[in-house]
Order: sequence, then C-alpha cells, then structure tokens
Amino acid sequence: MTKNMSFGKFLWSLRMPYLWIALIAIPLEWLIFKLQYPYPNFRGDSAAYIQAALMHVNATEWPVGYSKFLSFVHFFSHSDTLLVSIQYVFLELSALLFFFTLKYFMKPGKIVFNILFIFTILNPIFLHLGNYIMSDAFFISLSLLWITQLLWIIYRPHSVQIFPQAVLLLCLFTVRYNALFYPLIATLAFMLSSLGRSIKIAGITLSLMSIGLFIGFTEIAFYRLNGVRQFSPFGGWQLANNALYTYSNVRLDDPTKVPNRFIELDSLTRRSFISSETKMLLLEHQSIRDYYIWDTVNSPLWQYKRYKYKNDHSTNNYIKWASMGPVYSAYGNYLIQKYPIEYFEYFMLPNVFNFFLPQIADLDYYNQGSNKIIYLEAIWFDYKYLSLTRTPKDYELNIIKPYPLIMGFFNVLFLLSIILYLVLKHYKKAEKTLNKSVILAFGFWLLNLFFSTSASTIEIRFQVFQFILCSSMSIILLELLLRYLSDQRPSHFVNSYPEVARD
Repeated sequence: MTKNMSFGKFLWSLRMPYLWIALIAIPLEWLIFKLQYPYPNFRGDSAAYIQAALMHVNATEWPVGYSKFLSFVHFFSHSDTLLVSIQYVFLELSALLFFFTLKYFMKPGKIVFNILFIFTILNPIFLHLGNYIMSDAFFISLSLLWITQLLWIIYRPHSVQIFPQAVLLLCLFTVRYNALFYPLIATLAFMLSSLGRSIKIAGITLSLMSIGLFIGFTEIAFYRLNGVRQFSPFGGWQLANNALYTYSNVRLDDPTKVPNRFIELDSLTRRSFISSETKMLLLEHQSIRDYYIWDTVNSPLWQYKRYKYKNDHSTNNYIKWASMGPVYSAYGNYLIQKYPIEYFEYFMLPNVFNFFLPQIADLDYYNQGSNKIIYLEAIWFDYKYLSLTRTPKDYELNIIKPYPLIMGFFNVLFLLSIILYLVLKHYKKAEKTLNKSVILAFGFWLLNLFFSTSASTIEIRFQVFQFILCSSMSIILLELLLRYLSDQRPSHFVNSYPEVARD
C-alpha cells in the first residue's frame, strides 16, 4: 500500500475478505436476530418521539431530529421492520467507515484490525440499539460519521470539509442534546489541523452558527407554543432534579434567605424532604437517577406544577409541563451556585462512578419486560392489536448485562494507554498526525466525562459512541507501544515514512 493511495482504492484493496464478509454478515445476523425479536423494542420515550412525528411539531421535550427521521421513513413505508433495519444498517456502515478510516490513516496491525472489524460486525449491542425505537442508533451513527470527518480534517485537510462537518454537527444537535459539547471537539480538530488560519476560523464559525441557528429556531417554536422563550424545558427539569440531590443532603438555611421568586417552590421542597425522609435516606445510597423528574406523585417539582395550575383546567398538560422549564432551570442554578461543593460531592462524584460503570437502565429488558404497547405505537406502525403477538420466550436481555463492566474496563484501558504514551514519551517518536488524533480522542473523553457527570443520569446507551472511539484508540495505542518496546518500529513513527501528504 502506498502512502498516496486514495481512500477509494484502499477500500477496494480490502474487498477480500473484509468488505465481502461485512456485506454477508450484516444482513445475515440481522435476519437471525429479527427471527427472535420480530418487533421493535419500545420504552416510554418511544411514544414521545412518535407523538412528535405524528403532530409534525418543531419543539418538544426531546430534540425533534429523530422524530423527523421517523416521519421521513414513515412517508415511504409504515413497516416497523424497515425502520429498524435502516437504523441497524446505518449504524453498522458508519462504524465500518470509522474503522476503515483508522486502518487507512493509523495502519494498525492485522490482528488489531481484525479485532476491531469483528467488534463491529458481531457486536450484540448494535443489534439491540438498531431495534430500539429511540434516537440512540441514529445519534451514534451520525457521531461516527462526524468523528470520521474530523480525522480527515486532521490527516487530509481540505477547505471543503468544513461544510459536511457543520451539517453533521447540526444533525447531531437536532437528535440529542448530548452533542452540546461537540462544537468544542470540532474546534479542537480545526486547531490541530494544518488548514490555513482563515479556513480554521471559517470552520469554527460555521459550526457555531449551525448550532446557534437551531437553538434560535427551537426557542421561537417554544415561544409560539406556550409564550415562553426557552431552548429545552426538559433541561430545566433536569437541572432542578440534579440540584435537589444536593439540597436533600445539606443542612437547610433559614427559609427567609431564599429569593422571593423561589419562596413557594422552596417551601414545598422542604416539606417534601421532611415527609419523605425515609425515602430520601434510601435515595442517598442509590445510584444517581431522575427520581425528581419521573415521580409524578411525590416529587416536589410535580407537586409545585400542580399547585401553580390548580385552578387551570383548560391549558394543555404538555404546555403546563413545558412552562415550568425556565422556573426550574433558575431554581436549579440558584441551588448549585449556593452549594457548589455539595453539588460536586452529592451529584457529580457519585455520577463519576456511573460514568465508568454506566447503568443498563431499560436496555436489559425487551419492551420493558412486557408484550404490551400503547395506542400511539400501534397507530404509527399499523398494528391491529395493543400487544405484540410474537415475543421472545425470555424478555431479559442477558447479553447486555456485561456491558457496564466491559465499558468500565475500556475506560481504564484508554486512560492507561494515554498515561503510558506520555510517560514512555512515545509521542516524541510518533507522527504528528497520530499525536493529534490522540489529543482529539482524549479531549472527547475528558469533555464527555465532565458533561455527563454534571448533566444527567448516565446510561450505557449514552456512552456507546465514546466506547467505540476510546476502545479502538486504546487498542491501537497499546499495539504501538508493545511493538515499539519489542523493537518492531511501527509505521506510525516518524522514521518509518513521511506523514500523509495533504490533498
């Protein structure tokens, strides 16, 4: 393989056996999987996405990108099998493109690349995420395409690349707000690339503009819906939920010190802590969850919403819920700013444990352990009944259960590989582009750690993209270190051959 071989010719050179194996294995294992799980996997949030698609709304509790995707597929066919098949194939192809890009630029050994290839083709979590009526598979697929584009910006920079990167970033942000820190990673990639200063500035500006436009569009949509200009009402509920985990563990100050606009809410919250003392003691020893968001009976957030609208029987329930977002956002910010150390101790620190060993949540049960579905799901997919007529014998997905430990292992392995890379000073011998890729991957891991632990509950489905990125990078780095220590100088080190030429 020559250093100037085009990516197309490189892929063609892999046609035997990798491309042919992929073309045969992907549909075959999907067919076998669907024989066991003929219906999609639903959870409570699935109905919210479907409802947004049915109503063609531009603002809801979740980002509308996945609902628009559902509508797009629904325009051509109401088949549930077609929808989940598209999700699965898109995920597999995005992962393969990512791994082929790693092979093209970083040139891992055959054994390592075979491990990565098998990991992509035979990964059971890909099957279950593809079969999920949730935004996860779609978001991970877009994230893989986006990080692949960033690698091309680092290894083969070209001015035209700023446009597909901005489009992918916009699509990601419309699908899930976890992409909130992605523009920082894109900025890092542009700064690491050898593009000209003006192109770098244009790329960074275009990325920020695409996100800004979507935020403005969403705020306008919410203002038209309920007269309140906000970006994400769920974000306000989430922030208040996080802050209450802190508030329930501190000695409460004199209530007269609370700002006037929070007096009623704060008073109700304090009474809730007293009346639910036993429950709160139990919560202190549990993993961080979203108790205050989803307990519609005991949560002070829901109690306050009912209090505010006790005489209003005409306003839509969703509008009532959404209108509380700014209030809870302000209250959550007030509590976090008042108790920053306690917030770190009682929310972020326990969440660090969840980051390394993420919760499985609902992913370990098919259809949440039931054969029942709701009316919206039946309408969307043209089901005749409100139950799944063909279901697996065992709803428990035991194959998913080891994933928290697997992800925890690769989190530690990734950090270990970075530490060894620095301590042994192999970055001095490596190509600059490889070092830049390591910085990019570590930058993503670090920002994802901060964002995830400070924002919300951590579940394995939220960490799959990082798992793919960091596990592959750690394996490649460890291979390089082992080969170098055994005096088999890998092609990534500067004395082997010059860096890949710019287009």
